[in-house]
Parts: sequence; C-alpha cells; structure tokens
Amino acid sequence: MAISPPFPQQIYLGELLKFIIYFCNRSGIANKDIMFPPLLTYIKLRLKKSLKRADIDIEGGDSMEQSNQKLEITPQYLESLSKSQLIELVLFLVQRIQVLEEKIVLLNKNSSTSSKPPSSDIVKPQKADKTEVPRKIGGQKGHTGTTHQPVSVQAVNQIEEYDIKVCSVCNQDVLPERVGNPIIHQVVEIPAKLITITEHRSYGHLCPNCHKVVYAPFPEQIIPHQLCGPRLQALIAYMKGNLHASYTNLSLFINDILGLEISRSTVCNIISQVNKALFKPYEEVKEYISN
Repeated sequence: MAISPPFPQQIYLGELLKFIIYFCNRSGIANKDIMFPPLLTYIKLRLKKSLKRADIDIEGGDSMEQSNQKLEITPQYLESLSKSQLIELVLFLVQRIQVLEEKIVLLNKNSSTSSKPPSSDIVKPQKADKTEVPRKIGGQKGHTGTTHQPVSVQAVNQIEEYDIKVCSVCNQDVLPERVGNPIIHQVVEIPAKLITITEHRSYGHLCPNCHKVVYAPFPEQIIPHQLCGPRLQALIAYMKGNLHASYTNLSLFINDILGLEISRSTVCNIISQVNKALFKPYEEVKEYISN
C-alpha cells in the first residue's frame, strides 16, 4: 500500500537529506532504543549514491520532477507535524528513494552495459577517454625479438649461387677461392602457374578377331568424369570446411587465382565427392575412439 506524504511530491532532491536529518532530530525518533541511527545512515548513503549516479548535485537545486507548483518546507512546517506524520514521511521518503534508484538503474542501461541493442539507446553511451601515448616504430622496450629460422636444405627446391669478381671496397680483382660460409637468404614464392593440367589420351585399336575397336584403360588414379585431382579436391574441401568459404568464393578463387574456369555446381559436386570418400574413414576413427 502506497504511503501518501503530508506534502506534494514535487520537492527539491537537494533538500531531501536536510529534511530527513532535521525532523528526525527534532522529533526524537533517532533514539538508540529503536535502532534508528543505522536507518538514517542507510538513507543518507543511498540518497548520496543515487544522486551521484544521476549526476545531480546534492547541494544544488535540481529536481527529479518538473512542476509549476513548488512547496518550500521550512523547519516551522516540520515542527507542526505530529510524530506519526513524521514517521509516515520517513517511510515515504525511503520508498521514494527506492523507486528513484530503480529508475536510475533502468536509465543507465544501454547497449554497452546490457544485452539491449544499440538501436534502443536514447543517447549513445560515452566512450571512455583513452589517451594512448604514441609508441615508437619497431620492437618495444622489453620485447623479445624473434627471427624466422631458415628451412632445411632438403626442403629447398632450387639454389642460386653468386660469386663476386671485383672488390666492392677498393675495386680490385678478388681471388677465385671461396672463403668461409656463404650469406644465405631464402625466398618462398608460389609458381607463376599454380596448377598443372594433364591430358590423358586412350587410343582405340581394331581387334582383327572380333572386329571391334577397343581402348586402353586409364590408370587407377584417374576417375572418370572428375575434373580435379585428389590434391586439388582436398584443397577445395579444406577451404570449405576449415576456412568456411562459400561456394561462390571458392569458384572465384579457382577462376581468378588458379586460372581454371569452374562453376559453383562443379564445386558442390567436388565437396559431395570428398564427403563420400571421407565417410568410411571417419566412421572407423569414431568407432576406434569410442572403444
């Protein structure tokens, strides 16, 4: 049941705390027997906290509700109230503070402090002022640098060797014998043509016995009606499964980067073929792990 205050609700929030302290002291309510000082402290702290969150100066004259009618409550007015009216006023103020705090919490909620969408923000939340000190270019102080280690000689596909004949310091001829270990610089590059296209031809021959034209069989690794080889199929399946590339982007990659004209439907067929090929090994691995 709501408590009706003995005065209009449109009062200055900056005066609320003064009123509570005044009439509690004047009426003798703040008696140790009824343990009112903790309640008074609680009201004081909650009110200060609420006003601070709402950016309202507790000493100023800001009001939570605007009204043409304003009532100035004086000490003489409070003295005219009975003890029951003062108690009723305290209870009303406590209830009013709780309602205002709930409104403040709701007003402070935005897309950055809750799950609300940004479109529901009344005002865009202010971003924290992060003044970054400009850093120097390169490795920072205390950072442990890392250098890429050269690959092994076995992994090198081609070696280019360079010898100098004229000294770069004094411009005189140098001796032909090599001294010490060479300075090594490795470069990793993709070939100009990333794919190789092999055309398999099976010629027909006439059988003199049955008079039929027969053709030589293709090797086992050649699957009829499949355009891409196993490695290219594995690459397409990897980009689809691990990199989450769309069928359109896969088709563009094969056309633009690999230089092979291929349609989205062909990419779909390749993914389907890889799924069928991996189904049995997947089930075997799954059964092995479960057992």
